[in-house]
Amino acid sequence: GMACVLPFACQPLRISGGVPWQKVVGITVVDFASQWVLLQALTRIGSGLYTVVYASGPIWTAMLAYFLLHRRIGALQKLALLLVVIGLAVLANDPSNASIRSMPDSLQWSLRTSFSPGVVAALIGTCMHALVYVLQEM
Repeated sequence: GMACVLPFACQPLRISGGVPWQKVVGITVVDFASQWVLLQALTRIGSGLYTVVYASGPIWTAMLAYFLLHRRIGALQKLALLLVVIGLAVLANDPSNASIRSMPDSLQWSLRTSFSPGVVAALIGTCMHALVYVLQEM
């Protein structure tokens, strides 16, 4: 998405060696693909569950930055990631979750017993979207 606004920049870019178009195109392809996968997930699992899964984005970004960029994760950052994980676990296991209660009983049973394709798509799309941020730092 960010590559689309590049031609409309107010100030000309001053990048030594020119614009790295191969990198820009690669990041744009990953970004568009992640948005498509996330849209497919949203249409399959609904906005409530989608929001919970998509909120795991900071965790994916931190893990990808650690493995691909060899970034260190400090103690305070680890604590923050742990709080995000705890919050996601509480939201995912909340029996009063309106998005799950509004689903048919058969779908509720399916979500509680196994990952549905929509949840898997949301996880993959969220990881791909996190990858966009890491690729921009490379």
